[in-house]
Amino acid sequence: DYPDHIDYYFSLAEVQLNQSKYQDAIKTFDQVESKIGLNRDLIIQKERIYLRLGKVDEAAKELEKLIKDNPMDMEAYSMLLEVYQVNNFPDKALEVIQRMKAVDADNPSVSLGLAEYYRGKGEKEQSFNELKKAFQSPQLGPEVEIRILMSYLPLVGNNPEMMEQALLLSKAMSEAHPNEAN
Repeated sequence: DYPDHIDYYFSLAEVQLNQSKYQDAIKTFDQVESKIGLNRDLIIQKERIYLRLGKVDEAAKELEKLIKDNPMDMEAYSMLLEVYQVNNFPDKALEVIQRMKAVDADNPSVSLGLAEYYRGKGEKEQSFNELKKAFQSPQLGPEVEIRILMSYLPLVGNNPEMMEQALLLSKAMSEAHPNEAN
């Protein structure tokens, strides 16, 4: 009765999601997108549904829409990178890192991505060097750095190398954010 009321589509999609009718929800979100155009929240919602369905390529296509719309959007690249890293597509992850580098080589997300890539390949020294480079950037938020440092806690007890890395990262963080109390 009211095809122009976008809120109804969102309500329908919510019901479809609650009933695990994921493909139907995607179709409903596609209808919304055709009516309102590109919408970041909508794309992220569809990306999550595709991942829930195990359709990594479809999830990536959704994020590529954000990148196409704004090729400078490092957050969109980071989300795409995470999709590939979490789903064990290291070659595709590396391609995204190279694209990120072309946009903003000094962005700490590039170094974090490379650190994860090298860690996955067992290249510990290169991984740590990239991680340290990211920590030295004032652009990387201290909350991200603290979360990474917290992941070191279970590793430092009996491993002097991990303790040394954690201390070096802590020092880099304090130098990059001298006014951050944490």
